[in-house]
Amino acid sequence: LGFSSVMEDWATDVGATYRKVEVSRPNKGSEAETPEHRYWRRFKTTASHKAYSAVHCVTYNPAAPHDFAATNSTRVQIYGARGKVVKRTISRFKDVVYCASFRRDGKLLAASGEETDVKVFDATSGGMLRLLRGHTKAVHA
Repeated sequence: LGFSSVMEDWATDVGATYRKVEVSRPNKGSEAETPEHRYWRRFKTTASHKAYSAVHCVTYNPAAPHDFAATNSTRVQIYGARGKVVKRTISRFKDVVYCASFRRDGKLLAASGEETDVKVFDATSGGMLRLLRGHTKAVHA
C-alpha cells in the first residue's frame, strides 16, 4: 500500500467515526450565594482614561480626599479620588516624567524624570514652587 491510499483510508475512517462533543455549561446562578460573591459584586466597572504613553508611576495623596497622580509622557495628571476625572494636568516638563510623590500633608507634589531636576509643585494649584538641581542623570525616584 502506498502512503496516499493509507491516508485516504484513514480520512474516511476518521470522518465516519467522528462525533461532536457536547459542551456542558453550568446554569447562571446555580452556585450558592457566598459573602465573597456579595463583596465583589458591589464594585463598579473601573474607569479608564486615555494615556498618551506608558504610565510610569501612580501615587496616592495621603491626605483627604486621597486624589492620585499618574505620570505619563511629559506630564503629571492628578485625578480626583471620587469621580476619577482629571482634576489638573502639570506639563512643565521637557522630557519623560518617571516618578511623582505627594508630601505627607498632601499639599506638595515632587516629580522627576529624564531631566536632571526634581520639580516641586503645589498640589492644589499645580504651580511650580521649587526646582531642585544637582543630579547628573535621569531621576527615577
